[in-house]
Amino acid sequence: MKLKITLFLFTVLFFGSAFAQTQKKMANQLSVSGKNLKGKEINILKPGENLNDNRNVDDEWIHWDNGENSYSIGLPNGGSYTVAARWTGSQLTAYNGDKVTKVNVFIAETDFTSIVLKIWTGTNASNLIYQKQLTNITPDSWKETILPTDIIINSGQEFWVGYSILGQEPTKYAAGADNGPAVAGYGDMILFDGFDWEALSVSNPNLNYNWNIQFYVEGQSSAITANFSASNTNITTGQSVQFTNTSTGSTSWSWKFDGGTPSTSTQKNPIVTYNTIGTFDVKLTAKDGANQDVELKNNFITVSSGGGGELEVEITADPGTSICEFGSVNLTATATGATGSYQYTWTWDIDGQIITGNIFNKTNLLVSAEVYLVVSSGGQQVEKTTVITVHDNPPASVIGKGSPDRMLICPHPDLQYQWYNNNLAMQGAQKQFYYPGVSSTLSGVYYVATTNQEGCVSYSENFTVSSDKSTFIDDQSGIISAYPNPSNGTFSIDLNPELVISEIKEYSIKLYSVAGVKVWESSFNSDFTFNIRPNVKLSSGIYILKLYGDNELFDTQKLLVN
Repeated sequence: MKLKITLFLFTVLFFGSAFAQTQKKMANQLSVSGKNLKGKEINILKPGENLNDNRNVDDEWIHWDNGENSYSIGLPNGGSYTVAARWTGSQLTAYNGDKVTKVNVFIAETDFTSIVLKIWTGTNASNLIYQKQLTNITPDSWKETILPTDIIINSGQEFWVGYSILGQEPTKYAAGADNGPAVAGYGDMILFDGFDWEALSVSNPNLNYNWNIQFYVEGQSSAITANFSASNTNITTGQSVQFTNTSTGSTSWSWKFDGGTPSTSTQKNPIVTYNTIGTFDVKLTAKDGANQDVELKNNFITVSSGGGGELEVEITADPGTSICEFGSVNLTATATGATGSYQYTWTWDIDGQIITGNIFNKTNLLVSAEVYLVVSSGGQQVEKTTVITVHDNPPASVIGKGSPDRMLICPHPDLQYQWYNNNLAMQGAQKQFYYPGVSSTLSGVYYVATTNQEGCVSYSENFTVSSDKSTFIDDQSGIISAYPNPSNGTFSIDLNPELVISEIKEYSIKLYSVAGVKVWESSFNSDFTFNIRPNVKLSSGIYILKLYGDNELFDTQKLLVN
């Protein structure tokens, strides 16, 4: 059974007018889950709370009600009114810059002309920034609206969400509310005349409820990642460690060094001295405004007794001390033994440049050079010399066409080759020349990468072949010819010496019947006699002569025997 309770609100008419009475009724409604319809945990706030301490998830529903619908409220005599929930800027500090993507309201009854969802900003909802007429509403249910354009929260101003009921029929109660108590002035705002908002629970203490109004925020995840490295993690007392900040997305940093001097720092890359034996943690907090990330490395620095010993220095080179022209080298020195901190001094022999610290780097090297290092600690000194050998790159190639016309040739011998077509490495194309064969086309953009014995690489400029007709069995490149053709079974083969390629180590000619059966074969090098008379007597039929160079098909010739 539905219980109705009659309550009263009074509107004062000034200038001696009598009181005008507006009746409002409430009816018990079915209870729903303590979670909103999407199954998200509710975030119920109290007036004046700063949400920085309450926000535990990136995306969440924000509202003042308890997440349940208990009552519906309306005008017994019918009419129009607007309900809303409001938040001050300070209450939304933790959400500054986040996106409002949807709104959820509970509508109990739908006996009205229309309902318009609204979002405002500013004091007293002074700036209407969004409105939409709601349709397809199911009574006694939540109505979720996805905003077509994200609204960004600005914690410097108030934020209001609500809706207007227009033309409500008498004795109908559309606006859903919880069972209270109201968060007065925040979760229970109502407007009758279009100008003056008031708290429902203040105007009538009997209506001590919050509207079922919620909005959904999507948090902007922090792009900050805190991380760091150290020049040395195993040291002796009195030595210093250079910490390198490798954090991303941060603009300020806060360090904590257990057992170190200084024990804290706000520098990006601090140097810390350790005078106490032990194993110590290092903590870095990387920040960008209100966002931050923390990296804690437990037992990161180990400090042993500064008992001394002989000073020793080891240098490692990346990628090595033998590099190619225009290459780079990175030298890292690691000192052990002695007492106190280590002082590193590098000298570059080409220009006398001096660099301090345990890392030495040079780029775009053109000639070989020597690097001198002096390391001092506790009265000891070690000198080291590193030779950087720079190897010449192979000469830049200029691709040219050879003979036959389908052949591309690199002019530099005794290298390793890789041909490319349209920026793709060509499988098996690793010779000084590239010949696709008589039945393939040579169109496209080509270049060749050449590698010398030291592993240094050069690339030719692009060579463009705009078009090239395919060669089929009846075409002739002019490399081989058979005569007489047709013949009576005995014939000779001529090879054009101007089209023979000296780079090819071995040639072969093979004769096949039209059925694909090999009937004769001869192999020779580029110094062969250019006229061959096969020692074979052919029966009548059609035969195919094929010329190969280093096992690649160069030419074909059809032979007819009568």
